[in-house]
Amino acid sequence: MPNNFKMDLTNLDDIEIYELLLQGRISNFPLGFWSNRSEEEAKDVAIKLLKYLIEERLKFNKEDVKREVSKMFLTKYKLHIASKLFGAQLFVMLNAFLA
Repeated sequence: MPNNFKMDLTNLDDIEIYELLLQGRISNFPLGFWSNRSEEEAKDVAIKLLKYLIEERLKFNKEDVKREVSKMFLTKYKLHIASKLFGAQLFVMLNAFLA
C-alpha cells in the first residue's frame, strides 16, 4: 500500500526543508523551491544550505572543504542544483563559503 501522506512544508524555513531531505523524510525539494526564486536568491539559498551542511551537519574545516567538496559531493548531499546555478563557477560558490 503506497504512502499517500503529504507533509505540509509551508511553515518551514529552507534549512528545515533541507534537513528533512537529508533525513530521507522527503525525497526532493518541494515543487518551486528553486524555480520560484530569482537566480540571485536561489544562489543565496544554495550558499546558505551548503554552509549549513558543511558547518553544522558535517563540521568540516576549511581544509576538509578544499579536499572533499566537488560536484559529486553536491549530488550526494542533494545540492546538485547548486552546481547548476553556479555552472563552471562552482569555486565561486566555495569561495563564498570560505569567506
